[in-house]
Amino acid sequence: MEIANLGGIQAILKVMKEHAAEAKVQEQACRALNTLAGNDDNAVKITNLGGIQAILKAMKDHAAQTKVQEMACGALYRLSFNAEKREESTRRGRS
Repeated sequence: MEIANLGGIQAILKVMKEHAAEAKVQEQACRALNTLAGNDDNAVKITNLGGIQAILKAMKDHAAQTKVQEMACGALYRLSFNAEKREESTRRGRS
């Protein structure tokens, strides 16, 4: 995705940090990360840049905000799904 190649993931994570108290910002950032994580390369970038920690912080800071929780869970699910696919590919490569 071109967004990721142009620093979009870094920008999203920066906004999450700078606006940690804003539930709507966290919700939309998690939504964006969820979308970007659909691409394996982006999922690796999100993980390596601290995206999982940022998502978990958003969940903790906005525990009562249903939409933040929903978008964050979606992003974490997609990231974990991509991690499982990579792990399975690695195992097959060793066989």
